[in-house]
Amino acid sequence: MQCGHFVSRAHSATRYNILNCQSQCLACNIWKHGNIAEFAARLIERYGKEQFDELIRLGRSTHQFTAPELQTIINLYT
Repeated sequence: MQCGHFVSRAHSATRYNILNCQSQCLACNIWKHGNIAEFAARLIERYGKEQFDELIRLGRSTHQFTAPELQTIINLYT
């Protein structure tokens, strides 16, 4: 399994967002370039349309992380 991102990792505001970081198999993440249609359907099924729309909105923004925010993220994912 790999960490797949629905919104590209290039978008800083969603790079570490728990909704945006989901496990994906190698085939979907690499060879199918994220398998975006299936990814979207599963996100909506799991978290609802409102959360999905918020993820899309966040993907259009930028965020400069502070050191404490990054430490919180590190603690969450370890």
